[in-house]
Amino acid sequence: MAAARPRPMSENPFIVSLRKHEVSREQLRRYLVNLASLAVGFPQVVSSVLGVCRDERVRHHLIANLLEEEGITSFEHNQIHFDPARSHAFLAKRLARAAGETEEVRAHVPTPWFRQKLASGSWLAPFAYFAIGHEANIPLTFRLIIDTLSKDYGFDDASLEFLTEHVTADERHGHDAAEMIAAMVRNPEDRAEALEGARRGGLSWWGFHKSFARFFKTPPGIA
Repeated sequence: MAAARPRPMSENPFIVSLRKHEVSREQLRRYLVNLASLAVGFPQVVSSVLGVCRDERVRHHLIANLLEEEGITSFEHNQIHFDPARSHAFLAKRLARAAGETEEVRAHVPTPWFRQKLASGSWLAPFAYFAIGHEANIPLTFRLIIDTLSKDYGFDDASLEFLTEHVTADERHGHDAAEMIAAMVRNPEDRAEALEGARRGGLSWWGFHKSFARFFKTPPGIA
């Protein structure tokens, strides 16, 4: 967890500006559209790790995460029931639309490092990248901005549901993932892989937000 948190998110320039109500509507729209882009592409990220993961417990965790992302409502009589309006991509797009986005939100593409790791058959580092580097940082981040988006920028509870739901869900996901990774690391090589993934994921989450700070003209996205 510490490896994935290079600095407190409360010190991130964009978060600081947002909480001071210094972020323009256009800057906020671009941030929320790019956040939605991450959400739309996230099932592909989870599925790509699931495709090469060799640990049964982690596979089950990834399957549960994927079903939750897609809006599962129940599983009975060997049938899975989904509610499209409960999918996290739908909730994220609704938030982007509330910010003024009118175009279709496209999925974020994973970084070359992420894709190369999976192509080599390595899944521990990519798993730590999103499960620790991103998901474990999401509750800390969203807690900082929900109130200001509501009180200062006028977003209603329905629009903010994507953020409020992830405060609870990703706190659980990050904690569970950290426990699983700790149990799987059995040698210095595993430890180096897990820490590299967590560090890269945490830095990318920090950099993603920093890129939307008011003194940046064009956000480069996640690197």
